[in-house]
Amino acid sequence: MAKVGIFWDPKGFQLDSLGTNKYLRATDGDTPYVSMSIRMLSIDTPEVHYPGITKPSKQDTNLSQLAEWMRQGKAPINDDLAEFLIQKLQSGTAGTLQEEQGEKASTAFQELIDKKLHEGGKNRTVYLHSAEKPFDQ
Repeated sequence: MAKVGIFWDPKGFQLDSLGTNKYLRATDGDTPYVSMSIRMLSIDTPEVHYPGITKPSKQDTNLSQLAEWMRQGKAPINDDLAEFLIQKLQSGTAGTLQEEQGEKASTAFQELIDKKLHEGGKNRTVYLHSAEKPFDQ
């Protein structure tokens, strides 16, 4: 069965061209219907969903402890990276800040979508272009 290379996933999942997968169906001879989350390249914001793990705000104490271990040389990490991370983690509120910044980013993105994609009360057509490389820097 032929595969359509429109999508990359860390697990190597691809959508099949015949539409047997629940994520894709053909609406006509040259238009696939795709309903899925997409990842935008060159944009990185803190996550707001934490399936299977504790919310970052509940990790503030642990992150401070990690900073202390880095300062003492007990963490197996490069000195330059440790120096950079210690500045971020030693505040005692690193997890809380991550949550707050993730929520602010989500709100700002929703406002952008509302402004750009729902102009004048109508949904606008979106053109998606896949990147030549599936990873950004």
